[in-house]
Amino acid sequence: MALKTFNPTTPSQRQLVLVDRSHLWKGKPVKALTEGLSKSGGRNNLGRVSMWHRGGGHKRTYRKVDFKRGKLGVPATVERLEYDPNRTAFIGLAAYRDGAKRYLVLPSGVGVGDEILTSEKAPLKRGNHHLVSHDLSDRNSREETVHGLLDEALHRGRIRRLRDVGKLRHVWRRHEIRHGTGASPAQRRGDPGP
Repeated sequence: MALKTFNPTTPSQRQLVLVDRSHLWKGKPVKALTEGLSKSGGRNNLGRVSMWHRGGGHKRTYRKVDFKRGKLGVPATVERLEYDPNRTAFIGLAAYRDGAKRYLVLPSGVGVGDEILTSEKAPLKRGNHHLVSHDLSDRNSREETVHGLLDEALHRGRIRRLRDVGKLRHVWRRHEIRHGTGASPAQRRGDPGP
């Protein structure tokens, strides 16, 4: 996965490093695998601010990701890789041979057209989900391992590197004020107010 750097034409672009997303799907997500996502704006059930510096941001659609990989023994082909605004790793649309489609969090190195499998006898290949079943005190338990590493290591500290207030607003964060000089005495005490 490639990283993009920019010429320092503005102070906020001097240390800006972004992940290259040119290989991702540019269309809309599958509508049957999405649902609406409501925002709290940092307010609790009474409408009072319970978390400072939250609010605004770009509208998001929640993608229903199959974290448990419930289709056992059915091979799937990765149709496309997509950006998911709700998590730091990319997701892939897997088309199973029985006609079902599901979103999966895929490890890095899995590309479009790769075949993945979830099974107890899945081969040791990147993207496969290997199940290990054994009995512990007359109770069936299941261990699950996914082969490969996620792409999220490149996203660590991304919010801290956002130096522009506009970019912070885009990810549902409001700028913080200087509590020593730009805050009222009530705010300095930690009182959110009425």
